[in-house]
Amino acid sequence: MKHSRKVTNLLVKSLIILSIFIALVLIISFTFLRVDSDFTALDETSDYIEIPDYYSDIWFKGQGFPIKHELLKEGWSDLPGGGKIFILPNALTKLPYKNLEESRQWVDYINNTFHPSPAWTFNDRRRKGNYRCMAQAASTVSDWHALLLGNQLPTYKSIFTGQREQGLNFKILDSLYYQRSTQDEDNYGLNRKKLMEDPVSHTPVPYSLWGYAQILSLSTEIDPASNLRVQDYNLPITYRYKPSDFHIYSRPITIFRNKAFWEIIFKKEPKLTQNTIDAIHKHGILYAGIKARFSMLNGNLKKTRLGFIPLAFFSGHGVSIVGYIQKDGNTYFVYRETFGFANKETPESGVSYRMFPIYGFNEIYAFSQPLDINVTKLSPTEFNIVVQNAEGKNIDLAIEKEIYPDDQNVQISESNDNYFITTKNSTKVTIAKDYFFQENGDSYTVQLQ
Repeated sequence: MKHSRKVTNLLVKSLIILSIFIALVLIISFTFLRVDSDFTALDETSDYIEIPDYYSDIWFKGQGFPIKHELLKEGWSDLPGGGKIFILPNALTKLPYKNLEESRQWVDYINNTFHPSPAWTFNDRRRKGNYRCMAQAASTVSDWHALLLGNQLPTYKSIFTGQREQGLNFKILDSLYYQRSTQDEDNYGLNRKKLMEDPVSHTPVPYSLWGYAQILSLSTEIDPASNLRVQDYNLPITYRYKPSDFHIYSRPITIFRNKAFWEIIFKKEPKLTQNTIDAIHKHGILYAGIKARFSMLNGNLKKTRLGFIPLAFFSGHGVSIVGYIQKDGNTYFVYRETFGFANKETPESGVSYRMFPIYGFNEIYAFSQPLDINVTKLSPTEFNIVVQNAEGKNIDLAIEKEIYPDDQNVQISESNDNYFITTKNSTKVTIAKDYFFQENGDSYTVQLQ
């Protein structure tokens, strides 16, 4: 009995001490560590690409600094006043934008037609629609790879908005995530806290970027041509799909995962930055999670530096990285935003693109596109090489730049995507095409003999 009282007294004292400590931290933070709480700069784009200081407080206030999409160009371009910017092909001209913003009319339609329990709720907060950023960003990654492989994107009717959209229906990815979470919540976690539920469907919110990355790689687990079905987790709807619809044929490549602020403390961010740049050029679009911060727990923490502290091992937002900016020795990665009204930028719709230094990200993944290289020996000195992507389409290669021998005396010619190589000796041919590198980052090679 006495022992039990001692334990109880110890717990009470510990809670009192902890409460006093938290109160002191909050008092100090709101007294001496206050920050400007004006977030206007994060909601509006300027008429030029404005780049804040690399360690400015602005990076810690929101998801990233906005860029007007009309100022971006695919490929390399110069920035006025110095610096360069690189944007992936197809990112601006062909890659479709998808919406998460519901309307009152569509919510009423869902409730009257499907009768979900609990009923969906219209949320009139600007750019605060369905909390499905990670699934939406994953589908954008899939769409970019579909375009890379030479596909026309299909259309579907979004169950989130009722609008026709292009590309992979990310409700399929979402439903697969919920299906897997019933057996493996470690890799397919759901935030079941009432405070963090989806504001529209009132369902638990998926928070594992790694889980969605695994789902995109389904073609590595089963036959890509398999005809499959998955039940919607919230509505009486069944979706049909094939793993090949995701257009990913490799396991996720982890650029880095679960980095808190250690990379700043130990000066690791230059290496992480370079690894991410290399991944963009070798593998294309990247699937990224932006760090969750203490300010997510309570909006008032945005008024103090206490809210800047990252929540380790947790991403608060899913996006797709489509390029980067280099200026004054620093790099800022350009990503596509997932909340808002598609491609139009107005005070109501928000911005489509933002930038962030590497330390703003918690995790980044890439996907390699494998090549099928077929070699035919036509004669003792002549070889024919045909290179195809994972979906059986021929790859066009620039001679001497993307396909080249280790011997300069070897002759290469091309006809209808067939590459003819004449050599008297054994020679190695390298195939190095952007976005078609191996998972380890190496180019492909074949030995002719």
